[in-house]
Amino acid sequence: MADPARTGVLVYAKDLQVVSCFYEHVLGATVMHADAEHAVLQSPDTQLNIHAIPPQFASAIDIAVPPVAREEQAIKPFFTVADLAEAERVAEAFGGTVLGAIWPAPGMRVRNVCDPEGNIVHLREIAARDLSDRGEAMSDVRSPREVAAELTELWSPRVVAEVDDVYVKVAKLHGVFGWHAHQGEDELFLVLKGHLRIEMEHAVVELSEGKMYVVPKGVRHNPVAAQECHVMLIEKKSTLHSGDVINEHTRSLAEQLRPL
Repeated sequence: MADPARTGVLVYAKDLQVVSCFYEHVLGATVMHADAEHAVLQSPDTQLNIHAIPPQFASAIDIAVPPVAREEQAIKPFFTVADLAEAERVAEAFGGTVLGAIWPAPGMRVRNVCDPEGNIVHLREIAARDLSDRGEAMSDVRSPREVAAELTELWSPRVVAEVDDVYVKVAKLHGVFGWHAHQGEDELFLVLKGHLRIEMEHAVVELSEGKMYVVPKGVRHNPVAAQECHVMLIEKKSTLHSGDVINEHTRSLAEQLRPL
């Protein structure tokens, strides 16, 4: 069972499995706990608790297909997704409905969708970089080595470029990150400075400066840096920082996209 969260969203559902599956895939969340009455989903940003409506009440609720948006609801949760277009596709594939048009907001693009039971939620795609005031762009010439050296936080990747559906990130590491896996994404590590040890369940990789290694999707791994190490990461935008676990190093996509 997941540890109690300080903040989150509670959703009541007639069909627990359908609603849980929708949010798991749209948000790229990890299922921390599931039983006949509850599901606890965790993303780097928030915890989502889905509670089955008791049968004596659920039997009186009609859910249309496709769902009818509950326009009268007073609260609309919002969630950050890596790619708005992909989230829309997944939402419809898992029984939801896309509502209205995308509209711009400061530093993001947003749109509404409703889940399979009509609950309206607000999806946000954070702008990869908002550098217009300085006349810069993600395609500007920059040195990953220099950016990594200037970072002040450990185990906190920062996006330095994007290529189609992939982010290029740099990070400063020291210590042990923790065991995790990325079920749907490969992850490339390139050491810019120092030495990185990547422990896996059936192998160990030692990377010195200039060396790189791709951890295949689904492989549990544990990055370890005995001394300060600078790395460049190349991974799909859907990749969660700490994969299928949440630990003290976990950073949300919004945190990784902060201006440098």
